[in-house]
Amino acid sequence: MILIEDTRQVVGKHKLKNEYFEKMGIEVVRSKLLFGDYQNPQNPSIAIDTKKDIQELIIDVTKDHERFKRELQLAKKCGAKLIILIEDEQVSCINDLYTWYNWRLKKSPKATKGSTLAKMLYTIEHNTEDYNCQFIFTKKSECGAKIIDLLSQK
Repeated sequence: MILIEDTRQVVGKHKLKNEYFEKMGIEVVRSKLLFGDYQNPQNPSIAIDTKKDIQELIIDVTKDHERFKRELQLAKKCGAKLIILIEDEQVSCINDLYTWYNWRLKKSPKATKGSTLAKMLYTIEHNTEDYNCQFIFTKKSECGAKIIDLLSQK
């Protein structure tokens, strides 16, 4: 399998994923993607946008909402599903966010609560008129395998 990795992915920051790809004999080609971080050139109808943690996701759906929304809309316009793959060790689905505690609440009472984030993600995911996306959670150690699994789907 050949995997396209967006050139905006910082080299060396994704060691676990890249080690997995190498171990599995997956050829990684770096090229600018219109949206997402990873794509299978044999199936451009799916792209993966990775998030290193829930805090990065919170920034995308709050502070950088307009940019994030444009990326989701572009993917849909191009006929692709954009999967947002979030790395976290405890959260395995959106529903788990209802009991997730944002440690930033200690410093800022305005920080996004897990329940608020869950509602936002469900709203985005179910807005199929504007977007074709899905939020999936995975452990850091399983992220490389999850990317390949998702991009291998027909």
